[in-house]
Formats: sequence, C-alpha cells, structure tokens
Amino acid sequence: MPVKLEILTTLNDDDRRDIGKILSETCESDAAFAELTSIESLLSNNHWIFAGRFNDRIVGIVIATPSLTTDAQTKLIFAGVRKLTQRRGVMHQLFVHIRRWADSEQQSLAITDSSHNFAPALNQRDFVNHEEQWVYPAKP
Repeated sequence: MPVKLEILTTLNDDDRRDIGKILSETCESDAAFAELTSIESLLSNNHWIFAGRFNDRIVGIVIATPSLTTDAQTKLIFAGVRKLTQRRGVMHQLFVHIRRWADSEQQSLAITDSSHNFAPALNQRDFVNHEEQWVYPAKP
C-alpha cells in the first residue's frame, strides 16, 4: 500500500476525522488520548504532524516537536496507524519518508521508548540507542 508523506499545517474535516480515528484506536490511555486530541492546538504550539496518505485519506501519523535549540533534533512523540491499515507497511513507509526528510533538512530524530517495544524496529531503521532514547543521527 503506497503511502505519501505530507507535513500538515492545516486540517480539513476529513483530516480531523482520520486523525481522530487513529488516536482513538491507538492511544494506550485516556490521558494520552486527551492530550493529543486537540490537534489544532498541537499545530499552533510548535508541533509537526507527519501524515501518511493513501487514496487522499490519512492512514498514519507521526507527531513531532522540533528542537528550539541549535542541536537540530526533532523529537517524535507519537506514532499511530489506523487499525484497518495495520500490518501493511504504513509505519515503515512513514519512517522511510521521515528519515529522508530528516536527511534533507540535516535533522536528527529522537524517540523515547521506555517500554523497549520498538527497539528491534528502530534498530532496523538505522536508529541507535543513546542515553535512554533512540536517535537517528543528522546527516552532514
């Protein structure tokens, strides 16, 4: 299932519905869901939403916070895929596209995975474990 990467700056009604479905299907706790459901406020408060689209619908998202310092590190704080499209390579494609974006922007990416659930997947995608987080180093 081919997915196109888009960095969202505004949302239409379909985008809000699609993101709402992703969040309701993937958030592990009600607190996490409540924190992320105000997508408009995340966009206006210096967060980025990387969206994976298939047939004009958002099927996966990664929410990120860019660095406000000079270290050029973008923190990936949430990733989710619609249950309907899970196990079809959507998240893999999102990470491939995001890594390509990071390389072109000379950004490093960081993910905190306290549960270590994603360690094998991150390791396969050239992230390295460094100081209790997984980092994809910036390319010079």
